[in-house]
Amino acid sequence: MKTISKNFVLAFLAGFVIALGCLINLISQNPVVGAVFFTTGLFLVLTRGYDLFTGKVAYIADNDYKYSLNLILMWFGNLAGAFTLAMMTRFSALYNKISEKSTTVVETKLSQTHLSVFILAILCGIIIFLAVENFKNNQHEFGKYLGLVFLIPLFIICGFEHCVANMYYCVVTNGHWVDKIIFLIISTLGNTTGSLICNALKKYKNK
Repeated sequence: MKTISKNFVLAFLAGFVIALGCLINLISQNPVVGAVFFTTGLFLVLTRGYDLFTGKVAYIADNDYKYSLNLILMWFGNLAGAFTLAMMTRFSALYNKISEKSTTVVETKLSQTHLSVFILAILCGIIIFLAVENFKNNQHEFGKYLGLVFLIPLFIICGFEHCVANMYYCVVTNGHWVDKIIFLIISTLGNTTGSLICNALKKYKNK
């Protein structure tokens, strides 16, 4: 039980800091600056050891069933963290600063076809995998962080779909709840697919 609660807390914190990156991105008047500061979320995840679904799902085939069960817990922990910051945003003065922009962002996301969401989520899964792998394996300390600065803003500027970031965007805006749930499920499946493909290619290359 202690392990489960600890894992949930680590997942909660990951969702919270990714949501913090979303908030920074929404507040920023400059899209490039917002994309760069969004990196704050993954920076904290990787340096503090928080559990982010999109950073862990690539390795599901490398572990036992307990890892798979923890990924489910992780997803809901990420959702709880993103939900918490979204509700804090909604009941604070920050909401006035981001309400119009967040609504536009979500309406644009929901206006896509499901296939488009899936493809953009696959591309995001690829980027996250590359960023995490670079941080874990790059022998040059500066290179670890440089990878985050270049890779994470890339998926924000390109509009790729990150399921945990989308949790924040969906909760901080009103309405369309059924569409949002479907959107989050497809985003999750796409992120998972992109990550799994990358990990499979990595293992094939290293044979």
